[in-house]
Amino acid sequence: MLQKYKVLLFLVPVAVILRVMFYHAYISCGGTGIEIDTGSYLYAAKNFVETGSFGATVRTPGYPFILAILIKIKGEEYYPLLVGVQIFLNIVGIVYLFLLCDKLFQNGKVAILAAVIATLNFLDMYYSMLVLSDSVAQAFIVIGSCYYVRFIYEMAEKNIKTANFVLGSASFIIAFLIRPAFMYLPAAFIIGFIAAGIFYKADWKKLLVRLAFFGIAYIMPVFLWSAYNKEHIGYDGYTPISNVNLYQYNAAVVYASA
Repeated sequence: MLQKYKVLLFLVPVAVILRVMFYHAYISCGGTGIEIDTGSYLYAAKNFVETGSFGATVRTPGYPFILAILIKIKGEEYYPLLVGVQIFLNIVGIVYLFLLCDKLFQNGKVAILAAVIATLNFLDMYYSMLVLSDSVAQAFIVIGSCYYVRFIYEMAEKNIKTANFVLGSASFIIAFLIRPAFMYLPAAFIIGFIAAGIFYKADWKKLLVRLAFFGIAYIMPVFLWSAYNKEHIGYDGYTPISNVNLYQYNAAVVYASA
């Protein structure tokens, strides 16, 4: 049993070394972390630093808030610190992926294989270099999934507690505040909780109290950010980013056809 954790302890420094080497190679090739979507995140972050408001942004507040903190600390030299934070969260994601697979499959070899693949994942390294929300949101999704799977096992063992459910819910809420594409994923887990509750004959009083808590905690940030959008950009909803992307894609097609 301890052997799998020894492998994990070996993989963590390997993952750190690989990502630091990747960062230096990326910088030496002229990489700056700037992509086409970076500007909208930086606009919201710098606006928050200067005025305390994210301004008229189509982005959700999670990632701009992280950027704002780093810009406040380091000014325009925020980028190396951001990469450090994103690498750290990427490593945390590897550890939680190991724990998730170990619990889900009850198999240390599967957990080790998942951790090895994540350690060597080129795309994880690459996205950790970018001023984009992808790698940060991914880490919180993996963390939340790990805690939610543990919660389902608690139902199976007739030992429902609070910590795993609260930590899982908090992680998912942070994830969809960072990247709105994930905001519908918790609904799948709620269906899973109900199905598991039926299958394992769970204590429905405890389960429903926790689901009600999650519903309130989930709806509040959506409601508050929708109100912000209504006031600042006239959009009645959580985020118009899908509409903006669709407009840009169509505009690109029209431009390419001209």
